Amino acid sequence: MDSIFTSTAQLKEFVAINSSVSFTTLKPYLIQAEEKFLKPLLGATQYTTTLEYINDSGAPGTPPSAAEMDKLIEKARRAIANLGLYLYAPIGELQVSDEGIQ
Repeated sequence: MDSIFTSTAQLKEFVAINSSVSFTTLKPYLIQAEEKFLKPLLGATQYTTTLEYINDSGAPGTPPSAAEMDKLIEKARRAIANLGLYLYAPIGELQVSDEGIQ
């Protein structure tokens, strides 16, 4: 399934994660966050259009304003990066202590 993120490098632009975390591990939680939070806000049509724009820029049917789509994608990625990690946290066995989050 497609996601608004295509790599760990993109995710690291919005959240601080350890370099040992693979994109494959986090991708299901990012997609879950997109389905649960982003898709209802954008609507199914705009969500699909956004994914198509990310995965095939310039394809027929893409919005006329690339600048507007790029702004939307940046804002969506910022939210989904955090929400995806929130959904991953119980599975990723995060521990909070005086030494920080581990």
